[in-house]
Amino acid sequence: MEPNEKPAADPLAGLNIDYDNLDVADLNERLRAAAADAAAPGAPAAPLEAPAAPAAVPSEPPAPAFKSKMKGRLRRLLGPFFPILRVLTMPVQEDLAEATRILHATNVRVDGMTPTLSRAIEYLRIMHVLNHNLVVELTKLRIEHDTLKNQVRLMEKELEFLTRRERAVERRLVP
Repeated sequence: MEPNEKPAADPLAGLNIDYDNLDVADLNERLRAAAADAAAPGAPAAPLEAPAAPAAVPSEPPAPAFKSKMKGRLRRLLGPFFPILRVLTMPVQEDLAEATRILHATNVRVDGMTPTLSRAIEYLRIMHVLNHNLVVELTKLRIEHDTLKNQVRLMEKELEFLTRRERAVERRLVP
């Protein structure tokens, strides 16, 4: 900044925050009002510029010292806004803490159920093997049943044949 330039008026300078009694909705409204007051009334909006052509990729990455300098400058510029950012992010942090507590409680419950779950998985494997063995035995019994049924049919035919033969022999022998 050059010495003959006037510093821009800080729109948040008159914003007082009562940290003991925080009202996020009210604070949000006051921040919006301060931002609206900072904009010059009746000033035309800045025209949108076409995006610049992508810059050529440098062959070497920027030096680490440049990054640290930029981080330091950015921290100094944003330093006055950190209390406001903390207030705005407080509900998010509380939600995150609550979600973390719930996940921890769920993990503890799941860890407590692990032995029961492994026992249930073992029972399931045993029941699967038992079911497979039952299917094999039922298949064997079905095959044996079909074989026995065929043998009974053959024996019935032989019995019929023998009965007819016996009657024929009796007719010839007994006049």
